[in-house]
Amino acid sequence: SSPSTIAPSAVAGVALDPAEHERRKREWAAKYTDVSTLRHTFGTNRNKLWGDFDPETTRRLYHTLLPRALMALKDLGIMTEKELAPLAYEARNAAKKYARERSMVPGRVFSMCYDGYRSWRSYGKWNPEGMTWEQVWEKYEQQIVDELSDDHDDEELTRQICLRILERSCKTNPTVDKIFLGEDQEHEKKAHALDTGSTDVGTSIKRKDAMKRQRSMDIASISAQLESDIRELLTNGDQNSQLFEPTKTMERKQRKEKRRRRRREEETKSMNQTEGKDLDLSLVNSIRPMIAERRRLTAKDVARLRMMAEAKRAFAGIKKAEKILQASVPDRATSLPLRELQSSSRKKIWHERGAKVQHWE
Repeated sequence: SSPSTIAPSAVAGVALDPAEHERRKREWAAKYTDVSTLRHTFGTNRNKLWGDFDPETTRRLYHTLLPRALMALKDLGIMTEKELAPLAYEARNAAKKYARERSMVPGRVFSMCYDGYRSWRSYGKWNPEGMTWEQVWEKYEQQIVDELSDDHDDEELTRQICLRILERSCKTNPTVDKIFLGEDQEHEKKAHALDTGSTDVGTSIKRKDAMKRQRSMDIASISAQLESDIRELLTNGDQNSQLFEPTKTMERKQRKEKRRRRRREEETKSMNQTEGKDLDLSLVNSIRPMIAERRRLTAKDVARLRMMAEAKRAFAGIKKAEKILQASVPDRATSLPLRELQSSSRKKIWHERGAKVQHWE
């Protein structure tokens, strides 16, 4: 889905001077047709060697960065198809290269081999970067010529070719989408079918879900930045302009993310209030992954955490006893060896605290 929509009432009647046309064209081209600018705007890989995003997340990133805002400029009459087509081609290539950079190595290699094979099959030359501008123009020119009647003029032919390039730059291969985005649907079905018990498979699924949520947050951040830039491009920074209306999908994602963040904060606050007297802060931090996975703590979890707290206090008591013993034994040659005293001290402390620890098991 497009990251933004244009109000139908605002499509007509928008007239800008040539200087404003050129300014907006340069503004878009400077930010979204160059990979280095995309890196500066949206960030680079945290994992420099392997990459950050799995194939499904990479595909979603690619969908997010497609130059759909240029279609809005065409619908508003701000720029013509002839002006927008080269920008759309360059922006799509930049989005593809940036998505590959953020992808993990297997997905990156697959996409490069796929484009290279298509280029070799069609033109007899291996090119992992995809089709050149001349090849794209030739491809759609042949399609338009076959579709139009014989009495068309050159101006209309050029306009139709540019429009086709602009439209196709905002679409993706449905077969590839089904391959990568379909994997996410299968994963959700498996996760939904699993019981919430602590099985190895369930733990693996939950860990993957936590990683997927982090990647989704990254995509949401990129999408929000892109939406802000589109607003600036289409409305000249006017936040209340009727030319820009966020999609229902974007609003729904924002509300869902706010609810998820509020729920995590409430669970963390509740945990600190109910268990703060008995649990050390480090122990609370150790269970934050369970909170992040929206896992409800059971009585067994609380008992285990209390036992960990008791054990930590016991070790602290041992350290204190060792210091007392070291200070109370001035002559090691005439007294019981310090190691034996430490051992007997540990046994005594564990004997005293054993009943408490066993109680929570």
